[in-house]
Amino acid sequence: MRTLKFAFLTKLFVIMTVLLAAFALGRDGASSRWNEYSFPDDNFAIRSPQQPKQWKVINGLAYGFYFDQETRAVLNLLVERGQSCSDWLGWAQRTFGHSEETSTLKNKYSNSRSIYPVSSNGKLIKVNGNTAVESSTPRNAMQSGYQLSECSGERVYHFEAGWPKDGEKPAVVDQIIQSFRILEPKR
Repeated sequence: MRTLKFAFLTKLFVIMTVLLAAFALGRDGASSRWNEYSFPDDNFAIRSPQQPKQWKVINGLAYGFYFDQETRAVLNLLVERGQSCSDWLGWAQRTFGHSEETSTLKNKYSNSRSIYPVSSNGKLIKVNGNTAVESSTPRNAMQSGYQLSECSGERVYHFEAGWPKDGEKPAVVDQIIQSFRILEPKR
């Protein structure tokens, strides 16, 4: 009887240890293990420490790539489909191509139904040889923010990040964005 009780307790201890280890790996492993995720319907791939979440929006899809409840940092990507990149590029150059002036964005770019306009303090930069619009602006009253938008293959890719106001932009935001790459369009 005593041997059966000892064997049962030993098995219970081993099971509990394995479950606790799996739980700990699930929490810590999510933030330390990076995977590449491919989205051929939207022609891109990206690396992230978390499984992306996906939801529909007007004109496309939104992807949640990072959320840290402890630091309240977030990174999303909004993909607008069916956009003319030449129209978008023209709009970006007209709106943000004036280095001496502060651009004020009051209207969305012409010939577009974009629901995600870039902040008014945007500037033109090059990302992987493509023109992009980058801005750092408050996301809301409690968060600092960052936006990066570029167009490729009739899609406008809008990255949008937020973190606590007056804090530094988390390095993970740049790491995820820098891993972004355009895939060859599906045929």
